[in-house]
Amino acid sequence: MKTLKASSEGLNKIKEAIKQIQREKGWALDNKNWLDEASKFLPIVKNGKKEVPDTVSIGTWKRFRNNTGVSPKYFQAFCQVLGLNWEEIVDNTQPVSSDLKNTFTVSSDLKNAPKVTYFYGRTKELDTLKEWILQDKCNLILLLGRGGIGKTSLSVKLIKEIKNNFEYITWQSLEASPKIENILEDSIKFFSDQQETILPETLDKKINRLIHYFASSRCLLILDNAESILQSGNQTGKYQGGYQGYGNLFRRIAESSHQSCLLITSREKLQGIDLIAKKNKTIKILELQGLDLKNSQKIFTEYG
Repeated sequence: MKTLKASSEGLNKIKEAIKQIQREKGWALDNKNWLDEASKFLPIVKNGKKEVPDTVSIGTWKRFRNNTGVSPKYFQAFCQVLGLNWEEIVDNTQPVSSDLKNTFTVSSDLKNAPKVTYFYGRTKELDTLKEWILQDKCNLILLLGRGGIGKTSLSVKLIKEIKNNFEYITWQSLEASPKIENILEDSIKFFSDQQETILPETLDKKINRLIHYFASSRCLLILDNAESILQSGNQTGKYQGGYQGYGNLFRRIAESSHQSCLLITSREKLQGIDLIAKKNKTIKILELQGLDLKNSQKIFTEYG
């Protein structure tokens, strides 16, 4: 079975992160809390009739600390406990098995994405989004604008230009106001290659699983028409009753350490995003304005 080790620099980061947590929480190296925290980032498994997170042994934790090699799922889980990006920690000089190599091909689920028949202008906005995602590694981007201004078309065009920079891309429409549990279930199944079909019961634990895949793989999740989950006519961006979980999801993705991106399109601002964006440089908001006269005339000429 393929195992992963840390590079020399990565091992130093691991040791520093462990020391930091020990200072903050007072955990001894053999404290069971390390294992309990790691299990939160492992897939759900069947234990008799119960569905529980996979477990990890103290021996595996010791091998991880001593850098003698552990399986990828444990390596990634422990890195998440330490607040580290596993791809920046792993020894990239290790020979990579064909199974791991194959995970770095693009897997996309765009069946819910609309077909875009034309795209005019928006060069500056497109370049800005590409810079935020590819260079600045933004965790969350909110694309704002009135109905029909081109948010969805711009998002589809963006996907075409950056898709090779991701392992997984999926488009989910919120137009029909789906429950957050449905969005999480579909997304987790997709990002796990349909391997994780038994999900935790609580919303927070489901969000943990999504963030696990956001950290272990380079994922792009698009949520289109987010205004559909907001209170009608409310300019403060408050969520409908029963939809406040989306706010928790957005906050967790915005504030967690991972290598993926959530792109949201909406006609209205979402409650709390402004405040998070002011504190966190990996959260961006782009508000689209109308097209310039030249590109507006092109659309009118071609489509009347």
